[in-house]
Amino acid sequence: MLVTMKARLIFRFKGQQAGVTVEMVIWSLPSRPAERPHGIGHRRWE
Repeated sequence: MLVTMKARLIFRFKGQQAGVTVEMVIWSLPSRPAERPHGIGHRRWE
């Protein structure tokens, strides 16, 4: 079962240099699941 939660955006950056695009996103979770006891989620894309 997939459970979705409302998260609060903390930081978002998207930039390009030398033809490479990088995106970083950090968000705060409304609760602290066992796999993320710090309550922070993140995504990085290159």
